Amino acid sequence: AICLCSQALYMAHYLLKHEGLLVGSSSAINVVAAIRFAKEVPPGSTVATVLCDSGQRHLNRFWNPQYATAPPYNLSWPGPNEVEEHVGRMAAVH
Repeated sequence: AICLCSQALYMAHYLLKHEGLLVGSSSAINVVAAIRFAKEVPPGSTVATVLCDSGQRHLNRFWNPQYATAPPYNLSWPGPNEVEEHVGRMAAVH
């Protein structure tokens, strides 16, 4: 099953723009989970995750704005300046 949540979508766009990694939804959600976990462990801890899929297999769905923004997902497609802001909020320690 494909994960189409806004956090995974924004993270995938962030990884492509800043790291040059075209990842699929599973890899993107793994990074989101690693960031969430990192906020709960002591400072200086090491957190690792696996980038387990390429975005190449997801071009028709996860990387397709017409698919991701249509029902039942109705996601907001990341704009050019929204990616950093969204990922920054996700990574902020509360």
